Amino acid sequence: MTEQERREYTYQLASRYADPFTPIAFALAAAVLGLLIRNQAAALAAVIVFIAGFYVLWITMPQLARAGAVDPTLAAWVPSLIFLLLGLGLAWRVNR
Repeated sequence: MTEQERREYTYQLASRYADPFTPIAFALAAAVLGLLIRNQAAALAAVIVFIAGFYVLWITMPQLARAGAVDPTLAAWVPSLIFLLLGLGLAWRVNR
């Protein structure tokens, strides 16, 4: 087994655990953002930007893991962790 195959298998295994957590982190971030922004059109635009940003991360991380630039396990969890931290930060701001 080559190093690239090992990275690919490691990423696939880690993503099987990370992917079910992703909707929870994304929903938290999007919901809090919707509460934070009063204007409905601006909130919708912000959620669309969230979706686009998440998609870019979700597509980019496997490529970085295959290339060896990022640890495969970390690459599987990065989109979820970023949106979880963003959601928690925004929730803290809404609660202040």
